[in-house]
Amino acid sequence: MNRIKLSLHKAFVTLLGNEKRQSVTIPIFAILLSLITGAVLLALLGKNPFVAYYSLLQGSGILPKASYAAHKGVLTDFFSLLNAWTPMLFASLAVAVALRTGLFNIGVSGQMLASGFVASVLVGYSPLSAWLAKPAVLLIGLIVGMLVGGLIGFLKYRFNINEVVSSIMINYVIHLLVSFFINTKFIDPLSRQSRAITKGARLTLMDTAIADLKMDIPLGIVLAIAAAFFIRFLLDRTVAGFELKTVGSSRTAAEYAGIKVGKNMVLAMVLSGG
Repeated sequence: MNRIKLSLHKAFVTLLGNEKRQSVTIPIFAILLSLITGAVLLALLGKNPFVAYYSLLQGSGILPKASYAAHKGVLTDFFSLLNAWTPMLFASLAVAVALRTGLFNIGVSGQMLASGFVASVLVGYSPLSAWLAKPAVLLIGLIVGMLVGGLIGFLKYRFNINEVVSSIMINYVIHLLVSFFINTKFIDPLSRQSRAITKGARLTLMDTAIADLKMDIPLGIVLAIAAAFFIRFLLDRTVAGFELKTVGSSRTAAEYAGIKVGKNMVLAMVLSGG
């Protein structure tokens, strides 16, 4: 059994390469593995995985469709993909920051919901101009996310409450509270959905006419990419980042080196929530 494990370990090391290459090879390997797993599941359901993946690429604007409706094209599909992808980028960054400190932020959905709801109530339904509304939405969302994430980190530090448990419970509280207020105060009587926010408060330029096409242009994608570079710089090039990673690698070693473990746990969740 040990020989089999050793052989598998050597095979993975050979496949993924050295430590410098693994930052590229591991994500590629994970993507390929997920695609293969999805293909197997589709095949077991009696579907053609090649047709499914081809349709997926067409719907996301990577491959062209046979025909398009008026004012639509391959670019409109691609920008819709970017628009849907943007919150996923922020969510993955949130999880990544916490993981680097040895924490698992499973409460990202609740933090995003709380931020979005408070920003919508305070700014989304206000008559503020776009030049004021958009920065205000970002600032309010950032602060609310940091507060919720910081609460989870504080509970972990002060009372040693597992962050997975507290995140899940806080998620339930946030979902129920937001649902209550939407259904009682902010519901559209016709659509029975939450009232739409003003165009000025949106971080996506909806139905923007460009070259006879109407596209949804996500301004947030630029912020997501910038945030990714900022997080990489923070973790790899700053003292704070070094302390965060040290706490994630070994809390005992971090304490021995004089690093404040509790403070960095709270800081990691504040950054993750933000």
